[in-house]
Amino acid sequence: MDQGQGGITVSGVPIATDRESQAMISGAFALVQAKPDTTLNFMTPSGFVTVSAAQMSAIAIAVAEHVQACFATEAEVAGDIEAGLITIAAEIDAAFA
Repeated sequence: MDQGQGGITVSGVPIATDRESQAMISGAFALVQAKPDTTLNFMTPSGFVTVSAAQMSAIAIAVAEHVQACFATEAEVAGDIEAGLITIAAEIDAAFA
């Protein structure tokens, strides 16, 4: 299960959501919280983009919500496996589609 690592698009910009990217986004979010006038060069899967503090905040929130939604689905699937409601890999794949 990818636990949020598949990536998302925020305001038309593709954003990686793997664990390393989540850490970088968290660091950038902390910076813009401390220095709201900061503009950042941010690396995306399609190259560098310049983002404002507000844009970085939106990215951080979107990534956190995406990861949490993935964890919620994973928890549900784990419960369904334990309950015998999911018995084959295709059913797991369908839950994450």
